[in-house]
Amino acid sequence: MWGNVLRSRKTRKISIASAVAGCVAALVVATMSVVSTPATAATWSPPAGPFFNNPTGDAAQRNFIVHRINNSVRYAAKGSYIRFVTYNLDRADTVDQLIAAHKRGVHVQILVNRKMWSSGERKLAARLGTTRSRPSFIYGCAGACRGYDKGNLHIKIHSFTQVGTKRNVLINSSGNLGGGAAGSQWNDAQTIYANDSLWKTWLRMFNELKADRKASPRYVSWTGGGTSVGFQRQLPGTTSDEIYARSSGDRVIDRLRLIGCRAPSGYGTKGKTILRIHMYAWYSRRGERIADEVVRLKKRGCVVRVIGSVTSDVVYRKLKAVGIPVRDAAWDWGQKKSTSGDNIVYGSRCYSHYKWMSVNGRFADKGTFSVWTGSENWSPPSFSNDEVTFRFTSKSYYQSYTSRFNKMWDSPRATHRVYIEPKSRPCA
Repeated sequence: MWGNVLRSRKTRKISIASAVAGCVAALVVATMSVVSTPATAATWSPPAGPFFNNPTGDAAQRNFIVHRINNSVRYAAKGSYIRFVTYNLDRADTVDQLIAAHKRGVHVQILVNRKMWSSGERKLAARLGTTRSRPSFIYGCAGACRGYDKGNLHIKIHSFTQVGTKRNVLINSSGNLGGGAAGSQWNDAQTIYANDSLWKTWLRMFNELKADRKASPRYVSWTGGGTSVGFQRQLPGTTSDEIYARSSGDRVIDRLRLIGCRAPSGYGTKGKTILRIHMYAWYSRRGERIADEVVRLKKRGCVVRVIGSVTSDVVYRKLKAVGIPVRDAAWDWGQKKSTSGDNIVYGSRCYSHYKWMSVNGRFADKGTFSVWTGSENWSPPSFSNDEVTFRFTSKSYYQSYTSRFNKMWDSPRATHRVYIEPKSRPCA
């Protein structure tokens, strides 16, 4: 479904399907604390804020995100609701925790991508059932749940009405609950304690996804305090090419056009706005148009750095032509299963799966420290998928993501120069 990307010193073909095989962040050189076992269901809840896995570390570091989600399932209160929306779910430990929660009286509702239906999802279907009107179920959408048959459910949100002392908990992530993600990908996640307004928006979105039919309006957003979120599906009545050819209709481009390169006092560096981009998939016509916007910002004086993984040579050349420093985070090139599992393809088997950008400087004519992250890649398939993007306007969030970016940039076991296909594997 992903097509091919040309990527080599001259023309190198990458199977995008292969690059996301096993598709569902990390410090390569930083030490992360192990996941401790929560004390009691009454007292433990997932800490608010961002957190990351490290695919090059020990088992606890690799599984840091999954353990946080699993512990939230384990300590969900009896009678509460767990609602998962994820691309795939085949981790045995997560499946077992969800079944155990169901047995003790937690209502478990799961939406997944039917194309990725696995043994774990079949096991959940046998225990929970597949009837969406019941308190517990697992259901797979054949395409995008709110949109078209061609797309996919690509959101990765795990929600809990009560975990310990906290109500209305959202855990958003770039990572899927697939067996290969923890040890083969750098991913990020965030725990959000939702207020009643955000929770109402999330429940509306979950119910629209659960209905598995076209929903309107196409774009649903929420903003409150330092957090905002936007959900989108494909624009009705148009093809992807028509969307990309127009001057509007792409939220990423709209966002980039709000960046000003003269940073207000207290922001940026030497009066210039700083833009960091760490993007998993960035290619094809849409990706090239986004790259043009990034080039424009560089020419206007913004300080820009980029780390890519599945990034086309065309995009890399555009960035490098104007002096934007770029690094690549795709490793261990070789044969592997395609996304569907039906074919053996060539691609990276250890890579960064981040999908975020950050701004320290001027945005919408105001100073900001902001991070945008979620499920959306900068590539054509995202427009036909169910996707989500969160914005966190927070200096602590910004500093956390900047630290990860800089350490991966500096580490020879996390990033390398572009246009090469390393056979070495820093991942576990």
